[in-house]
Amino acid sequence: HFNDFHGRLQAPSGDEGDEANWSGGTVGFAGTIEQLRAPFGDDASVLLSGGDNIGASLYASASQQDAPSLEVLNALELDAAAVGNHEFDRGIDDLQDRVRGIADFPYLGANVTVDGAPIDEGYTLTEVNGVTVAVIGAVTQETPALVDPAGIAGVEFGDPVEAVNAIAARLSDGSEAN
Repeated sequence: HFNDFHGRLQAPSGDEGDEANWSGGTVGFAGTIEQLRAPFGDDASVLLSGGDNIGASLYASASQQDAPSLEVLNALELDAAAVGNHEFDRGIDDLQDRVRGIADFPYLGANVTVDGAPIDEGYTLTEVNGVTVAVIGAVTQETPALVDPAGIAGVEFGDPVEAVNAIAARLSDGSEAN
């Protein structure tokens, strides 16, 4: 699990004082994920993001509307991501149409509605070592204060705990997830 990736596409600088150096840049980030997965294999691990994969990004990604960041996460085979407040930076239409169109993984917003309708199911199911696991995503209720209100007209950000608990209760009968 990671969060706040923010399109940090960069190469390590080699400068000991440079923030990018500690993580080895994007290659270091990806290498760490692969290193952590290696002992378990592809079927026994899940890669999740808590959101803010895009927005507030470095130029290499921001100049291309964060498509390169989404492509890196696709290459890493991200299993699912919660929508973060930055996924709404360019508005709900951008998230629903362009961002989700590029992402090979589901973005989850259990507590987000547009004109009263959920933006998605709020959860996804994934297999881990033969066990079906439900992953539920939500975003902070403070999102309207963090993004341009013009892009989120009609969007409501409900209580994330309430939304997650409602989905978990619905799934607790074991018919969809173990």
